[in-house]
Amino acid sequence: MISRKQDYLSSISKNLGLALFTPFGSLLFQWIVFKKDISADSLYYSIGSLFVGILFLVLGYIIIRD
Repeated sequence: MISRKQDYLSSISKNLGLALFTPFGSLLFQWIVFKKDISADSLYYSIGSLFVGILFLVLGYIIIRD
C-alpha cells in the first residue's frame, strides 16, 4: 500500500519531469513556427533538460515499497 507521503512525492516528481520538457518544446516550437535558427548551446541545454525530465517522470512512476 502506498502512503500519502509517497503519493505526494511521486506527484511532485512527475510534475517536475513534465515541467522540464518545456525548454525542448519551446525550442522545437520556435524552429517549426518561426523558422528560427537553433544555437548549439540552447540545443544542448534543451536536450539535457529533456533527459532530466524523463528521469524525474520515470522516478515518479516507480512505486516505493515500505
